Amino acid sequence: MQKITLHEHGARGFFSNIATILSCARFLTSQGVDINSIFIGKYMFTCYGHPINWFSPSCVSDHGEIVDSLTGWNLDRHCSSTQLDLLQYLSRFPWNDRITQYLQNHVKIPKNTLGMHFRGTDHNHPNDPGHGARVELDVYLAKMRQLWQTGEFNAVFLCSDETSVMNNATNFLIHECNVDNIIINPVTRISGSVGLHMQHIYFNKSKLADEVILDATCLSKCHTVIGKSSNLINFARILTPSIKVDYIDL
Repeated sequence: MQKITLHEHGARGFFSNIATILSCARFLTSQGVDINSIFIGKYMFTCYGHPINWFSPSCVSDHGEIVDSLTGWNLDRHCSSTQLDLLQYLSRFPWNDRITQYLQNHVKIPKNTLGMHFRGTDHNHPNDPGHGARVELDVYLAKMRQLWQTGEFNAVFLCSDETSVMNNATNFLIHECNVDNIIINPVTRISGSVGLHMQHIYFNKSKLADEVILDATCLSKCHTVIGKSSNLINFARILTPSIKVDYIDL
């Protein structure tokens, strides 16, 4: 059985690479490749470090036939549930013991939580064909208020890589919506117009990946999520296909 190692097409965010790995695995297995012969290559996460930092050694290899992880890519910006039916392929690429324990210790999302993922720093350019235009925070907060007032939720989980967004959203929820249970992970955030993953040289790269894994997993535990199209939300949907997502860029 010939070993295949998936490599990054170009420097990308952590969950953009996860999406390409899973999509590529689905394509390759549809072509008769044994899924157990597919490995994550050492150059899969160049913004963050060697995959062994997060994935089980059983699915990581430095040797084998190199395959571009964008091979067979077929995910739309707003994916259908069929396109994100990838959980069976995710089981081939499990987290290592460190990340598994990290998530067990830090994921504390109660039932009926309303989640919000604000994606702004890599959406600041109106003509960017890959990311699309930024949607301002006011749009997210208006939807947050609308859903919170239904009385269906008992907590709010917020995630973003922008410090000011988290501060403004928290103040809005407390003073305008009377939310008394707001969950925010203590992760790295910035003030600026460039995505955190593209400023990795200034931070602990492995820690950045840990933190985005934590936020995405917490998001997957929410009942409903407000957000813009992103592979972080896609990953939450892969983990929990029943999650409701209210896309504010549709």
